[in-house]
Amino acid sequence: MKFFRYILFLINIGTSLLLVITALSRIINPQLFWFFEFIALAYPVYLLFNLGFIIFWLFSSHKKYVLISLIGFVLSISTFFDTFSFSGTPELEPASDSVTIITYNVNAFNYNGWRGRAKTQAHVFEFLKQEHPDIICFQEFHHDKQEKYNMIDSIRKQLGLRYMQIHRLHEIKGRYFYGNVIFSKFPIIKTGVFLYQKTGNTTLWADVVMNSDTIRIYNNHLESYRLQQDNIQAIEMASSGQEFESTKLRKVGRKLKRAIQKRGQQTQELLEAMKETNYKTILCGDFNAPPYSFTYNALRSEHSLQDAFLEASSGLGGTLNWRLPSKRLDYILLSDSFLVKRYTRPQLPISDHFPISVTYYIQN
Repeated sequence: MKFFRYILFLINIGTSLLLVITALSRIINPQLFWFFEFIALAYPVYLLFNLGFIIFWLFSSHKKYVLISLIGFVLSISTFFDTFSFSGTPELEPASDSVTIITYNVNAFNYNGWRGRAKTQAHVFEFLKQEHPDIICFQEFHHDKQEKYNMIDSIRKQLGLRYMQIHRLHEIKGRYFYGNVIFSKFPIIKTGVFLYQKTGNTTLWADVVMNSDTIRIYNNHLESYRLQQDNIQAIEMASSGQEFESTKLRKVGRKLKRAIQKRGQQTQELLEAMKETNYKTILCGDFNAPPYSFTYNALRSEHSLQDAFLEASSGLGGTLNWRLPSKRLDYILLSDSFLVKRYTRPQLPISDHFPISVTYYIQN
């Protein structure tokens, strides 16, 4: 029994250290040391283990060992409160000056055909009509000039979002293009795009005039893990204890390392570029990084932005549409002069990401 308790003691120290490493991963640029952020990807698991140890020691004759997990938890407390929200859903009071913004990685509207493209676009458009957004930020937007696939005309004419800024990542014969888009009901007076080094990722931005205010909107699509179906299957098999090919899991590890390091570089580039404006800011899009990452923490803290999810929702709020426990990779971050009144994350099964819709007011 004594030996068993000693083994548990050592394991508990290890799981507590993993919480501390997760906290450190938020402040250490993964370009310098990527492995901390790699370890942090399993943060919710470490949290559950430590909770289990706390309960175990409380009901044992060695209650002092509760401190092992408590120390790890206290040192990583900011990670916990950036990952889990307890705000609930505030009541939305109807107001003429409220603004609704949506960010959505639409996965090219299923251009490659795993689900019917026309049907996918119809589902997305129906969702948009229900939300009545004033601003939309799309990532992986696919446009086709054919009438039945022409989402741009539908959004501008039927939703009244007349103003638009597009960055075309790929264009074919003047008929198709693929990229990121900002649609707005409000006038757009200036636009630009950040092209990240040695990658196809971009941040599209637009200065939007709302009444007497000018707001800088950033539409981000940062480096993804680029996991294919066989990579996801390998992760699922490893997670469930099934037999798997170790070479496949090593391949996943290489992809994760590459993505983590690239996002570290992109985060530094974006932070530098954001210094050029003093406007109120809305930073949204597909960051491809969880809340316990350097990217999330740096982008929020450097410009004192609030997380709409933490202000007006509850739970984990996963935005990734896959079978494993979902991670929150998509965000709407706002200057503290905005008052967030509503946050929704409809679980639409038509992309590999869920959309986010946020309604806010500008505080005087």
